[in-house]
Amino acid sequence: MAYTVQTTQQLREAYDAVYAKRPVHRQDPHYRWLADLLGLKAGGSLLDVACGTGWMLTEALRRGLQASGLDLSSKAVELSKAHAPQAEVRVGDGENLPWAEGRFDYVTCLGSLEHYLNPDRGIREIARVLKPGGTACVMLPNKYYLPHVWQEIRTGQAPQEQEGFERLQTRREWRRLLEENGLIIRKVVRQNEIKPLLTPGTWKVKSLRKTLTSWLMRAFCPMDLSYHFVFLCGRPPGKA
Repeated sequence: MAYTVQTTQQLREAYDAVYAKRPVHRQDPHYRWLADLLGLKAGGSLLDVACGTGWMLTEALRRGLQASGLDLSSKAVELSKAHAPQAEVRVGDGENLPWAEGRFDYVTCLGSLEHYLNPDRGIREIARVLKPGGTACVMLPNKYYLPHVWQEIRTGQAPQEQEGFERLQTRREWRRLLEENGLIIRKVVRQNEIKPLLTPGTWKVKSLRKTLTSWLMRAFCPMDLSYHFVFLCGRPPGKA
């Protein structure tokens, strides 16, 4: 889909409409996996940029961290405060974070940077508020996800994205953007949506074959054909 949103206000209104219809989040195991990947340590501080419904904040609090969140959508912030009442959650723009430099041990931005009007500014802000020696986790979508490529080969039509304001790039393109704006890449991990092989309504042979094919493609997807890339980043040595 074309990138139809042109202003911050339009983006805010678009996300308010999304959150008014349905909460946007993944299941708890996804956030536990990310927390383990980050190596969250009790007593530290975490900022979740574009925190959505607050499930990463909930996981951070569960592990004994001080948790802060920010989202452009006031409706999302309401949901975050309900799910993580002990967290500090603000309405705001990820391109202009209202925290001091070097404030957080951990900063997460999970499937959101691709929606920014100016993602380079958002990256610089993540680098700015991250402590020296801290870790940022940025999850970004792939332009060439294997099941989507396969669907286009079979049908001649690419899948439609949920929003008309999303950028898709390759791992190399995302890496370059992160590094050019103040982050160093320590590690990249693939992330694929692995759905259960059998759920209610999938017992027919045709449906089971389709489900199994999808599961295998996701489970064994190589890095550069994965659904998302999870970049674990730090600040460059000597950065003020």
